[in-house]
Amino acid sequence: MSLTFGLTDEQRMIKETTEGMLRPFESRRQEFERALREHGRVPEEFWAALAKAGLLGAFIPEEYGGTAMGLTALATATDAMARKGFGHPLFILTGMDALCIARSGSEELKRRFLPAIAAGTTKLCFAITEANAGTNSFRMTTRAVRQGDAYVIDGEKTFITAMDQADYVLMVARTRSRDEVERAGLPKTSCLSVFVVDCHTPGITLTPLPMRTIEASKQWTVHFDGVRVPPENLVGDEHAGALVMFNTLNPERVLIAALACGQTEHLLEMAIGYANQRVVFGSKPIGAYQAVQHPLADLRIRLEAARGITHKAAAA
Repeated sequence: MSLTFGLTDEQRMIKETTEGMLRPFESRRQEFERALREHGRVPEEFWAALAKAGLLGAFIPEEYGGTAMGLTALATATDAMARKGFGHPLFILTGMDALCIARSGSEELKRRFLPAIAAGTTKLCFAITEANAGTNSFRMTTRAVRQGDAYVIDGEKTFITAMDQADYVLMVARTRSRDEVERAGLPKTSCLSVFVVDCHTPGITLTPLPMRTIEASKQWTVHFDGVRVPPENLVGDEHAGALVMFNTLNPERVLIAALACGQTEHLLEMAIGYANQRVVFGSKPIGAYQAVQHPLADLRIRLEAARGITHKAAAA
């Protein structure tokens, strides 16, 4: 059996396409970063370029306007973007939410949202974490109760990224309380449901969290007070949201890893550039000394290992 290392022809094409898409923005990176820092938003022309390159439609079937390139392709593109200093979580969040709708949404939901996501006119974020549940999603308490022609959502989510930039939020809530689930002897995975919620629905309020941003995207605590969501915005079946949820979370983990690989390479290249320029003793740059070379080489080794595992996870 032969083993092939490095990028496949398809991955190389995706990487080159992404780098070509970024090229017009590279000379304006400071302007791009300033727009993020001061206004907290990805410039619309950059978002339009992502759509034109087909990257926003990577998880979307061609019949809904997507490119259906898949997770490996999107991970490759995410890595390439971050390496050039253009990584942004809203790109990942929108992509993973599109995959969730494509896999589990009704036909009506797919036709409403997928073409707009692929075209770059609709952005989505994701809300699952709660203060008293952390990453143990089965302890969440936010409720969605069917009342007439709508689900009514009450509760609170926290550490929600880019909620202020998104048009919709894909959120997970309980459609039966934990007490009801336990009394009925049901598995802890029961009675979670996933909804697409308009971020501007009455009853939603945002409280900024006093913490460092992620690539200029703020973190929020999001309060839901009697938020009415039409039943057609339910993704998958009521009470069966656990599988829907993991259809979203598993690809997200791979994309976050790809983003981290690209960011690491970006920082490593900055460090190498500085080491080759900074002169402190005589005429040699500090990069000529092993005390500087060895930590940089170690980081390169760790980066290559992490990138290899990320590609393996994406392919799987």
